[in-house]
Amino acid sequence: MLVPEKLKNFLDNIWLVFVCAIWVLGKFVGFLAGGLVEVFPIWSIMLIGVVLNLIGCGLIWLLVTSRLPTLFLWILCVIILAGTNGETCYNTSALVSCVQNFPINRGPIVGILKGFAGLTGAIVKRKCGFKDGIEGSC
Repeated sequence: MLVPEKLKNFLDNIWLVFVCAIWVLGKFVGFLAGGLVEVFPIWSIMLIGVVLNLIGCGLIWLLVTSRLPTLFLWILCVIILAGTNGETCYNTSALVSCVQNFPINRGPIVGILKGFAGLTGAIVKRKCGFKDGIEGSC
């Protein structure tokens, strides 16, 4: 995870690892969006993702730019979890809408969407120079 320099000033290495773990956990907690897509229409899942991203990433931006006072670590973890979980709402709603609109070509659609996610990660890894767990500079 790329951590802004201003945020690194607030955290020591142990807490930074903990915050990074929460960041990754937020991306893997997609079952919330998957369960909600069974009950609500797809546009509402997208709206939930927008709200989660706005709250999570917006508050992180306010913290990094020093427009909010320093928060407790557990509050910061909840904010990060909300912001990264918003992305799973986008991914889930895109996947479900594609599968509903093209039921015959389900396999290729899922493969293409997952391939784009992997391709994006590979591009970021290549651009930022990640190698063997050592961060490069973007």
